[in-house]
Amino acid sequence: CNFHIENEFLADGTLYENSPSYHVFVTWHVRDAYLLSRSHNFGLRSDTRSRLRKAIDFVDAICEPEGRSSVINDGYAVNLKPFLESSPAEVRSCERNSKTPAFFQNAGMGIYRDRKRFLLFDASPYTGAFSHYHAGKNAFTYWYNGRPFFVDSGCCSYDDPLFAEWYKQGKAHSSLLVNGTADGVVQGTYDWTSYGLPECRGWVESNGGYM
Repeated sequence: CNFHIENEFLADGTLYENSPSYHVFVTWHVRDAYLLSRSHNFGLRSDTRSRLRKAIDFVDAICEPEGRSSVINDGYAVNLKPFLESSPAEVRSCERNSKTPAFFQNAGMGIYRDRKRFLLFDASPYTGAFSHYHAGKNAFTYWYNGRPFFVDSGCCSYDDPLFAEWYKQGKAHSSLLVNGTADGVVQGTYDWTSYGLPECRGWVESNGGYM
C-alpha cells in the first residue's frame, strides 16, 4: 500500500490517471488501509494522513448535486455518499465555502459550485498511450438547480467497439470541434497519433464572481 500511496497520487492529491471514478476506487483502498493501520497497529508512510486528506478533498469536489462522481476520461458515475460518510473526520477537510471554487493544478480541473450551480472544467493532460485518456479537452460539466445540462459521455465496456469509435473521441464530449476536427486522434484503441496540450491556470475573481 505504501507504494501506491507514494506513486499513484500527484501533488494536488489527484490520481495520476485523471479518472474521477478510478480516483475514488484507489482512494477507497488507501482509506481502508489507513483505518486498518490504526486498529491493527501496522505502519504506513508518515504522510499518509495528509495525502489521504488531499485525495478525499478531490472526491468532495467532484461530487455532483445528485451525490455521484463527475465523469471524465474512462470513468463511471460512482455513488459517493457511502465513502464520504464512512471516512473519519481527521482525513476530511472542514466544510468548504460553497462559493469558493476548487482548482487542482496537476489534474487540470477547475470546479465551482454554489447553491444552484455546479461547473467542472476539464483541461486534464495526456497521461500515456495505454491510460484512461479521452480526447475532447477544454470540456465542461454543468448542473443548474439540481439538474444536469451538460454532462460527459463517460465510458462503456472496454470490449464494446464504441469505446474507441465514439467514447474516446472529442466529438463525444462537451468540447469544441474546429472544422469537424477534435483535439486528439486515436488509431485503434490506444494509439494516440495526436492529443491536445490544454493549460489551466486556475480561477480569477472578477466583478464579484469567478472566471
